[in-house]
Amino acid sequence: MSTDNKQQSTIEYLSIGHFCTFKELFILFSDTPELRRLKFLLMNEFDRSIQTMLPITLSNLTYMSIEIFDAKFNCFEIFVRKIYSKLKFLRIIISSHDIDLFNASRWEQLILQSFTELEQFYLRYYEITDSQSQFPIYYGGQNQFISSFWIERQWIFQVKIDGKSIHYSVHPYRYIKKIFLNEIVYVVSFRKRWYEYTQDKIFDSFVEHSKSTQLIVPSTSLDDPRKVTTVHIRFILTVAQIYHLKIPEKAIFIGVLIVLMNLLPELNTLKIHSSKLHEPRKLNDEELRIFCSIKCTNKITKLYLEKIINLEEFSYFLILLPYMIYLKVDYINHMDIYSVLRNIVENINYDCNNYRRLLCFHVPTADDEMIKKLDKMINDEKLSFDYIYLK
Repeated sequence: MSTDNKQQSTIEYLSIGHFCTFKELFILFSDTPELRRLKFLLMNEFDRSIQTMLPITLSNLTYMSIEIFDAKFNCFEIFVRKIYSKLKFLRIIISSHDIDLFNASRWEQLILQSFTELEQFYLRYYEITDSQSQFPIYYGGQNQFISSFWIERQWIFQVKIDGKSIHYSVHPYRYIKKIFLNEIVYVVSFRKRWYEYTQDKIFDSFVEHSKSTQLIVPSTSLDDPRKVTTVHIRFILTVAQIYHLKIPEKAIFIGVLIVLMNLLPELNTLKIHSSKLHEPRKLNDEELRIFCSIKCTNKITKLYLEKIINLEEFSYFLILLPYMIYLKVDYINHMDIYSVLRNIVENINYDCNNYRRLLCFHVPTADDEMIKKLDKMINDEKLSFDYIYLK
């Protein structure tokens, strides 16, 4: 569309709160050549005319956020390739049944050819389903988002189960988030994931980006664990291998946790709010069988418990995770720290377990006197001969 006889807008920041078609967007872009930041919703309807539309140069555009409904990658790709810009920030949120929109190879080619100056990339894909038969078959291959292209840029992959939907995302490993509260902007820098923090550089084990894929399962999604384990996770594993599992918010029944661990054999780290050993029931025969089969084969080396209720839970995890190196607990429910430590060290000595390297507990009342008492207990009872305290 020619704009020679029209006065062009000087708008630099534009947010469109309703769905637009490709044709409407091209008309709009031709009238707003000064755009710097752009946010819009895209209804990706099939439109043959998109192939004949002339390319548009938006030389000042550095930020673009797009939410796409019912998308097809082919049409979207034609659309973005016709926009010439110096984009540095790109966020794309997709709700679709076309899993090919999460094809890492196609995104890699599109970024290399059309967004050569891109610094930050956020991609979210929402797959909504009611039954196993409604999941699209993914032929792209597992773990495409861990190639050198993604690792070098430190753009990492994450999966979240939320009710009937699966959320896949790619985002920068290090990023800044602005939180607006009462007109004040709080800037929070996220630099490490929960499973990367240790207290001693000697035992610091930075997670390789090639094995950084994390699965988040909100506790509410585990109300029907069979559906989660037999449908969602098995489908997720066709897209990516999972190395880190996070279950926040509330306690999880240990039987469900055992089933999840069995389905995710490559797990290296586990973070849970807390566990329930005997609620809503005791372990059934199948769960006991799985427990016996995975207790010596699982690869979990880091465990982060936000809350633990009693020593029985400690003992259970020490048996279930024999190769655990790092244990962190935020809240020990007013338990006696001396009893807790004695239980752990006695377990280590009894099993001749040399894997335990770092125990981290949050004890608000800790002081030098407590450290002296702990030191005396360990020495008097000959619990261990090789340890250091890290504050």
